[in-house]
Amino acid sequence: METNRSGLPQTFDEEVSGAVRAEMARARLAQATVAEAIHMHPNVFGRKYRGESAFAPSELAAVAHLMGLSAADLTSEAERRFFARTAA
Repeated sequence: METNRSGLPQTFDEEVSGAVRAEMARARLAQATVAEAIHMHPNVFGRKYRGESAFAPSELAAVAHLMGLSAADLTSEAERRFFARTAA
């Protein structure tokens, strides 16, 4: 994941991964648990979780559903944080 000098994500996709990590922590879900539940290889999920590659919309929806959220919940929080930071 590329970061700027402040250590913050540089892309919106990375911000979405951050929102996924935050919600998974709140839900106390492990990477391996989520990967298995959405039928994704743990290594592939790990790359998406770390922001090294982007979640496809269907993958994001599956992860969100597992936590009782929608993909829109995850992306709206990521969008708010990303654009608030880039506007500053």
